[in-house]
Amino acid sequence: MLGESVAIFWRNWPLLLLAGLLEGLLQFAQNVENRERLAGLAGIVLAGLLVILVQMAVQGIIARSVFVREGIVDADVPPRFGAYMGVSVLVLLGIVFGMVLLIVPGIMLALRWALAANFTLTREMGVREAMEASRDTTDGHRGEIFGTYVVLGLLTYAPLLVLVPMAGGIRALDSLEPWTVLGAIREAWSVLMGIAGLALGMGIFSTFVERHHGLREVFA
Repeated sequence: MLGESVAIFWRNWPLLLLAGLLEGLLQFAQNVENRERLAGLAGIVLAGLLVILVQMAVQGIIARSVFVREGIVDADVPPRFGAYMGVSVLVLLGIVFGMVLLIVPGIMLALRWALAANFTLTREMGVREAMEASRDTTDGHRGEIFGTYVVLGLLTYAPLLVLVPMAGGIRALDSLEPWTVLGAIREAWSVLMGIAGLALGMGIFSTFVERHHGLREVFA
């Protein structure tokens, strides 16, 4: 899975970089608004939700383009972007709810539905169909998927071991302006890890498409 994700990244890095920059810009605008208190609490919450939805849409458009380039789906197969947004929101809510109750249920739901959004982009599936397909396809392989995301998580937070002491603490690092040296490193790393997460999700899906006994044809 990691190998396929790296290969997808190198073959499609301009598209992935565009997605990362757009998401980084949105996150930067939200952080500025939060720090400057340009809106009340309700405004901050709404702005945060809007940023999440736009990020989901950007990821879906980029992922669909990559899947077409990779030959995972034919260009004439229409994506179900409405279903994609619906699945993405439901998966996010399920994970958040699971994490609130207990961390393990949130993780299990994330692994169960790991492929759902990409099914809507490549197999003309609706919300329910995609979530059921993801459940069935990942059955017996969720430990492997979990391990892959653990590696990404370790890479994501490893730089904090250096940046946090240099900045004088987590709160100090978070409050740094992006045009400072450490602030720029923080923002650049955040963009890079966002790109890596998107590539990893597509790499996992691509791996299962090729692995599961004609999954490409079965769900075509």
